[in-house]
Amino acid sequence: MGPGLDRDGTSGMASFTRWIEQNIPYLVLLAIVFIYEHWTGILAFAWLTSGLHVANTRMREQIALKEKRVTGVLLGVLCWLLATVTATLQLFESERLWVQFIFLTPSQPEPHRILLVVWRIVIADLLVRYVSMAAKVSLTLCLCSTPPRRLRQLFRLTEMTTAVYRSALPMPQWYSWLLAERSTHIFFSLVTGLYLTFKLAAVVDQLRAAVATCRSTMLHQPLYGRYASADDLTDDTTCSICHDDVSNPVILSCKHIFCEDCVCEWLERERTCPLCRAVVSSGQNYQSDGRTALMCQVF
Repeated sequence: MGPGLDRDGTSGMASFTRWIEQNIPYLVLLAIVFIYEHWTGILAFAWLTSGLHVANTRMREQIALKEKRVTGVLLGVLCWLLATVTATLQLFESERLWVQFIFLTPSQPEPHRILLVVWRIVIADLLVRYVSMAAKVSLTLCLCSTPPRRLRQLFRLTEMTTAVYRSALPMPQWYSWLLAERSTHIFFSLVTGLYLTFKLAAVVDQLRAAVATCRSTMLHQPLYGRYASADDLTDDTTCSICHDDVSNPVILSCKHIFCEDCVCEWLERERTCPLCRAVVSSGQNYQSDGRTALMCQVF
């Protein structure tokens, strides 16, 4: 029985492989037609995604420089972000992408145009992240004398607030698509209700996290651990990361103490204690080094 099953399985795989080989030319033709019909959207997505990656890299480099950051580079990044947003809205003016930012739909989507719905959501999400990055760059330029640890708190608050907005942004699009020309169908009404229930629960969770971050920012609490008290400090007050006297000492859950700026920079790269490798958590993982998320919020 074993060999027979193996032969059947091998035969089935061979048939499937031959079927793929025979249909490759037709699949390639379909791909070419799809790219030809949607080349502007594909190019816009690739351009916006690569531009956001470059902006993330430049922003992180400048934040790491602290007081040595170059104002000209930050201004260049800010102009690039704003110009890209403006050009994208102008290029796709007929799509009326801007109405999505106030939770409206550009037009009533047809049930079979799901790719159009996904494209609109993805492009709008990218533009929101561009605006969020522009806000972070503006904060860096305006608060040039602010301590790095304070900037990191403001960056994280900006990112988490943007995440709440991004999470709610696709809701009108999917709601309109699910009920387009079929609002009386009980199945689609049920699916729409389930989607809204799951989505609202996710938005509420992110909103709670944003409120908690806002509270900690206003109270000047550290991003990781807590500020060390006099009783926590020992005779040796040297930071194990910078090997200098500890500045704004922060104690982690593993009881190790570091400079606040040093440990923030370390934990942005690796979420473990530099000494004992214990996992360090700060709640939801939102960047506090000036970057923004690269993954799209589709649903």
